[in-house]
Amino acid sequence: MNKVSSSCLVVTFALCTFAWTGVGESSNPELLTTELPLSIVNECETEHTCKGTQEFISRWVSRSQGSDLFVVHRATCAGDQCGSWLVEKTPRGPVTRLALQSRFRLISGDNTHPDVEMQRQVSDSQTSYIYYAWAGDRYVKTETRDTYHINGVECGTRDECYAEALKANRTQHTDHALKIWETVHGLSWI
Repeated sequence: MNKVSSSCLVVTFALCTFAWTGVGESSNPELLTTELPLSIVNECETEHTCKGTQEFISRWVSRSQGSDLFVVHRATCAGDQCGSWLVEKTPRGPVTRLALQSRFRLISGDNTHPDVEMQRQVSDSQTSYIYYAWAGDRYVKTETRDTYHINGVECGTRDECYAEALKANRTQHTDHALKIWETVHGLSWI
């Protein structure tokens, strides 16, 4: 009796595992370099990048209706200046969904494709945030927001910084208020 129940348990586990992963799939999806779209493989950031063998690193992000979404970047590139791509591996082949520039963050949403926030450093005192959301069959830009930094601390958008400057001026922090107006609004005080 004990052998029958343990055998049934093993068979049940094997059937569940097979049904969960599907035919020809694994529980750990991967995207091979040989499967990458040619637009990624042929894109050269520098002349050195396209010489010799190119290595890419892919990280699985999400799964949707028979497709898997990956973040792909070059193995030899490090830092904020390196580009990455969101690549969806569909039954018909891999498709580049979005080119990711500089720093980015994936934000889980209601969709199977996460929203994306990209950061671009405009200057020492200004950062631009660009937001993308999945719209049925592609990513679309939903918002661009510029923020400003005063002495390394983000004060927000132009309007938010202006409000902070007014508050600083009211609370006798005139130096801080003047620094905001000078940096963000281009007002020069002599």
